[in-house]
Amino acid sequence: MSKVACSVVVSERDREQLQEWVRAQFTPQQVVLRSRILLMAAEGKQDLEIASELEINRHTASLWRKRFHADGLDACGRQNPGVVENPPTIRTRWPP
Repeated sequence: MSKVACSVVVSERDREQLQEWVRAQFTPQQVVLRSRILLMAAEGKQDLEIASELEINRHTASLWRKRFHADGLDACGRQNPGVVENPPTIRTRWPP
């Protein structure tokens, strides 16, 4: 018995933002991929279908479906989700 992935409901505003990220010339490719995954999931496609069409692992499709449910569109636009960026350290010459 195969599992059916939970549905993804995307508001019109979120759909427009995802489509804009896909079309934009300078959007990082990882954000474009996430956007495509979510748009396909919103169309009702299952993880295996998405994985096959985008040539990715089905777990990647599942992961972004879950992250969208947990954090919404904010999760998709992050460069490195789950990684807390540290501010740059200012180094001085030592010893003075």
